[in-house]
Amino acid sequence: MRQATITLLIFILATSVAGKLMAQVSVSGNTESQERLNTFVKHKMEPPRNLKSIDDYCIPAAFCENGDGFEDFIFAGIENLATGCSPDGYGDFTNMQGTAEIGMSYTAGFKSAFNGLMVSMWIDFNDDEEFSEIERILTNFEITSYWVIVETEIEIPGGANTGIHRLRIGANYYQPSSPDPCAVSNYGEWEDYMIEITGNPTYYNAGIVSIDMAPVILAGDVVPIVTIGNFGIETASFPVTLTEPTLGYSSTIEVVDLGYGQILQLEFDTWNISAGVYTFEVCTYLTGDEVPEDDCATHSFACTEQPRQKVVAEIYTGTW
Repeated sequence: MRQATITLLIFILATSVAGKLMAQVSVSGNTESQERLNTFVKHKMEPPRNLKSIDDYCIPAAFCENGDGFEDFIFAGIENLATGCSPDGYGDFTNMQGTAEIGMSYTAGFKSAFNGLMVSMWIDFNDDEEFSEIERILTNFEITSYWVIVETEIEIPGGANTGIHRLRIGANYYQPSSPDPCAVSNYGEWEDYMIEITGNPTYYNAGIVSIDMAPVILAGDVVPIVTIGNFGIETASFPVTLTEPTLGYSSTIEVVDLGYGQILQLEFDTWNISAGVYTFEVCTYLTGDEVPEDDCATHSFACTEQPRQKVVAEIYTGTW
């Protein structure tokens, strides 16, 4: 197992040589920890790696020289085995291509030299050279064992566009890999491939992505914030309505020409709320929506008259 409890005595000496910060690290009584700390400090002391682009795709980076990356990756006909650490933690394997059909599930297999890696996967279905939240088909899947292939099932969504697209996987050690497919990670690895999508896509599907409100807020003026998305491949216009029956609140926003794969955060009309617990429902109303299951979402929240307070220090003054 990777995790262990050890007691170390660590000395770090930093000096400036020719304008560059150099460091020496020593660990008492543990050779393996000495080597890992040496590479860690070297990694931290180096300046941040600039994001380059290939065909205008962002190129992320990570530190995988100790084995914190992908040894094997298997998915939909792609088999990339025993690859080791890619330079700067990014591997361009776009010469390798898989094939997957819309609505079908495929086994994804990952092997690493360490457990605890959090893996996410994106496919650029609309070929805009960006990996959006809607295009993420695997989110923070944990590799629970090392040096064995750990598997999970991934379904190709109905909103996938047919054709050949870029696929990206990212792994981050005990940290989410999902927030940013362009990130520079302390430990992990990124890899790009190509995949051909076949089948019949969903043309019209708008739905709720998230409700962006805290579960506890101050009473008074409240602005509901919701993120919606276009999961179909056709540009769509539709109303979005939020209702709260207890207060008789209702607000509608007209979304116009939301493009394929795009998301949009909406701020509804302000309403004044007293202390209490409330639940509202928000729904998209797209004519011809082929997937009604994601059209509506509910959210419960509490309003309080006073902010939560925490005593962080006590200061005494006087004469003694």
